[in-house]
Amino acid sequence: MSQLELLLTADAESPAHNTVAWDPATGTQVAAFRGGHAAAGTLCSLAGHSLAAAERGRPGVQLWRLARRDAVHQRLSTPGPVTALAADPAATWLALAVAERVFVYELSSGRLLAVLSRHYQTVTALRFTDDGSHFVSAADDGLAAVWPVAGCADPESARHGQPLHVWAHHSLPITGLHVGGGGPRARVLTCSRDQTCKVYQLSSGELLLSVSFDVGLTSVALGPAETRVFCGTAGGAVLSFSLTEPPRSLEQHVPTAAAAALTGHTGRVTCLAVTRDGRTLVSGSDDQTVRLWHVASGQCVRTLPQRGAVTNVALVGWPAALRDAGAAPPPLHVGQLQRAQPDSGPLELELVLRDRPALLESPADGEDDGGRADRDDTIEQLRRQIAACEDVNASMYQFMVDKVMKV
Repeated sequence: MSQLELLLTADAESPAHNTVAWDPATGTQVAAFRGGHAAAGTLCSLAGHSLAAAERGRPGVQLWRLARRDAVHQRLSTPGPVTALAADPAATWLALAVAERVFVYELSSGRLLAVLSRHYQTVTALRFTDDGSHFVSAADDGLAAVWPVAGCADPESARHGQPLHVWAHHSLPITGLHVGGGGPRARVLTCSRDQTCKVYQLSSGELLLSVSFDVGLTSVALGPAETRVFCGTAGGAVLSFSLTEPPRSLEQHVPTAAAAALTGHTGRVTCLAVTRDGRTLVSGSDDQTVRLWHVASGQCVRTLPQRGAVTNVALVGWPAALRDAGAAPPPLHVGQLQRAQPDSGPLELELVLRDRPALLESPADGEDDGGRADRDDTIEQLRRQIAACEDVNASMYQFMVDKVMKV
């Protein structure tokens, strides 16, 4: 048996496990990872050392060591419930979305590099390029944005916190995102409830192709040769079209009857993945099944039943730790995530007395006891006022920390 790839699945209801690892060649379960339920679109591999997934409906990201195969070994605190999660292939950078904001971290130290605010509604998908130089975000506002990692990591960069491209061609929420190979020259695919799938060039930001169907689209994937696109639909069918069939105009309509379709699911197709050899397509659905399809024939070759609606499917290289525990790589060090950027210092207020009152001067020669007593009383009143100002300053600072900076 050729153990080249491992299939990871997660569903919304399983009481026993968060994620299950399968051998796609035989359909046998290889390992199960316990602990809650993974939020949709947040399951990812950290350089073959660990798995990461956000906790559904709760702040936090859970990590599992592949060598241990079972319980959560680390929990990372996040600013809020995570709606999208991605790590670069080398597990150097981690990007996660909380509502409409994207937080970018250095994974080893947990240092917060940037907080990106370009979307106006919830970010639902994040994907890195295969060289880790850029990542793409997509949201319910119909926008997709390309972010250079260098612009996030270097505060002196001219593009710090600014997207390289913003695509606003969808009229409804984006439901699927895929980034192909080629680093900064990759193709980016998006699909939406507006019944269109769009293909972009990452480097130039150019829209290369817009294909419309007769049904809303819910997920998208591209084969490794990048010649055929697969789109999941709300009705359960998986539609596909070729990128190599001329003639091809910028906008193309494909009737459902004319589209190559894989039928078998009875619920919305939530996620898609294609094996490295391009021969097998994996689809997950709300009908509580994961199906493996032979691409050339369009036949379903295997069905993996789940306990609830499928929220994540992913194909990763088969880790050596699952074949031989003694061959496991050293544990990946992941620091706790910072809640605020390092330069977010406290707010300080300084009280300056520009005109020194005469009462604070040294007593004049010949001053009687009554004048000295009045001066002492006034100084005591000033000290009480200064103490009150210090209390107010401390209260203002605590308010900033608790309510504004949210540290």
